Amino acid sequence: MERKIQQAVPKPLPLNDAWLHIAERASSGYLWEWDVQSGAIQCSDVCREYYSFPPSATFDRATWHQRIHPDDRNAFHSALAEAHLAQEPILRREFRSISDAGDTRWVCSHAEIIYDQAGDPVRMCGIDIDVTPQRRALESLKRSEKLVLAGQIAATVAHEINNP
Repeated sequence: MERKIQQAVPKPLPLNDAWLHIAERASSGYLWEWDVQSGAIQCSDVCREYYSFPPSATFDRATWHQRIHPDDRNAFHSALAEAHLAQEPILRREFRSISDAGDTRWVCSHAEIIYDQAGDPVRMCGIDIDVTPQRRALESLKRSEKLVLAGQIAATVAHEINNP
């Protein structure tokens, strides 16, 4: 199949919401900013789509907390608290998120933490990337490796039985 050749070279997009929207879609990621003191979260349209939030809905820490898989909440919040206590500038963490439909997805979150002069966290800005396909591929690979190992053990047992 031949690739269609574009007749005119498009003009570069200005660094604006449209440009960021394209980058988010291409990376399977979405941008967000959290005001630590108020709890308010600003997020991109792609983020709102990911979490099924309408454009006018309030998005805050409590709402977002409910989207973290229950088995991952304590570990995530512990890592966040430790980063704040140590005044770490960057936080990277993988966790599972839950959609309105109940689907579980894996997210890799990368955030910069901004502190005030007293050392208290003021804002966090970051990007979350959906890594579900990579996680599923890894799980499939692990299952395949277990099957290969089971086959090797069965072959060894069969050989020992047939050749005492």
